Amino acid sequence: MSHKILVGQFLLEANTFAPGQTNLSDFEKTGLWIGNDLKRKKLPEEDELAAAWDIFQEKEYEIVPSIRAWIGAGPTLSREAFNLIEEEITKRIDRSVSGVFLSLHGAAAAEGEDDPEGYVLQKIRNALGPEKPIAVSLDCHAGITPLMINNADIITGYRTVPHTDLRRTGKQAANLLCLTLDNIIQPVIYASYKPMIGPAHRQDNEYEPFGTLMEMCEKAERKKHILSASFFPSHPWRDVSELSWSSVVVANKKNKAAKKEAKKITDYLWEFKDTFTEIELETMEKTLHLALNSELPSVVADAGDSPSGGSLGDSTELLRSSLKHRNRHIWMTILDRGAAKIASETKLNEEIRINLGTGKPKSFNEKTEVTAKVLLHPEGTVRYEASLAEGKIGHLGKCALLGIGNLRIIVHDQPIMLIDASPYKSAGLDPENAEVIQAKSHVTFRSGFKKISRSFFVANTPGPTPIDLKQLEYAKRPIPLHPFEIIN
Repeated sequence: MSHKILVGQFLLEANTFAPGQTNLSDFEKTGLWIGNDLKRKKLPEEDELAAAWDIFQEKEYEIVPSIRAWIGAGPTLSREAFNLIEEEITKRIDRSVSGVFLSLHGAAAAEGEDDPEGYVLQKIRNALGPEKPIAVSLDCHAGITPLMINNADIITGYRTVPHTDLRRTGKQAANLLCLTLDNIIQPVIYASYKPMIGPAHRQDNEYEPFGTLMEMCEKAERKKHILSASFFPSHPWRDVSELSWSSVVVANKKNKAAKKEAKKITDYLWEFKDTFTEIELETMEKTLHLALNSELPSVVADAGDSPSGGSLGDSTELLRSSLKHRNRHIWMTILDRGAAKIASETKLNEEIRINLGTGKPKSFNEKTEVTAKVLLHPEGTVRYEASLAEGKIGHLGKCALLGIGNLRIIVHDQPIMLIDASPYKSAGLDPENAEVIQAKSHVTFRSGFKKISRSFFVANTPGPTPIDLKQLEYAKRPIPLHPFEIIN
């Protein structure tokens, strides 16, 4: 029997502390494809939906494309954009649809809706009926909610940070969906929660206890009845009422088995809750000093201003620290729409007096006046290389490459991820000529820059994605929640 599978993708890691909104126009820059415009050949190979699509094609299922809305991370989703995404998925569900596969992030937030993925899954369930299966692949930084658990039959999550197993995650979810449709398995799902959040800098498979937690998921799947096991250290820069870390286990018929393995993972997590929230990193000024005196080139990550965590990329922390080292080859990017317009309209090789940054004194994006030479007006297309976004495209918008002594600053007006060297290459720079290269990430940059350097530093900086979560003013978060309250 052939089946009809509705597929779609909605990935936004929302930062509710970042200003502005994520709109449809933002999705259009990275690929907003609707209905029959969503085709397999357009998808990057390292992608959950691409992997699932291949599985369904091999099974000769009829594929019903709904929408692909991928942007990585950004501010809260506008209501207009959310309504379109929800409508384009649900309106294509009729009685002929056998099942649904969605590639979701799991940590979005929309205007008026803190759990957009759960809301969409509930709408799908209402349209599809209670008996037909729904399979979901998630980023491991998803925030698991009861709406997700109650309306999905299958949930799989990334098992790597930096994320290198997107295809594995999508393939796993798709295979389990096929087995369900063929009546070979009957999936049941269980989620175990712990009241905690933590910054991302300790979430790396190469470090403990994070690596062991991910290994526990893999070991669980080798046990009888267990179909999938995932650990979800939720994206922390999202002020929502259902904020916690969790594990999700899917078992074949045996709810007790799913519960046992899920609780085992979160119980182990709870033993090390303090480890995930320790802060031992230095300021940008001290971090830059360490980087300049290490094996070069080195990479310095501005943790507080991570666009892959939803910030805009407008910090001037590294710029202000670097002005004392103008003879050193230090590269960075700064989003500043006003400055990008001025610099992009200035003739090449002219010197300009310009303000970079728009913030108040002592803020992470403090306005800083500099004299710089306009070296290049790049075309601006960024072709990402890091595993998280390999094959995907971003754009700097209006932009210019500025020089202050040996410093190089790309000033631009559109948010881009700084998880690999692709933005610098798009501005005509050769990474081998740098001494210090700026990244804006907590962990992902390590895989993105590994071909250039093995000397990595993370600076404890302020901004919308800080390591010290107590810098942020949460209004909706649950209480108690580690590390804000003491929980035994």
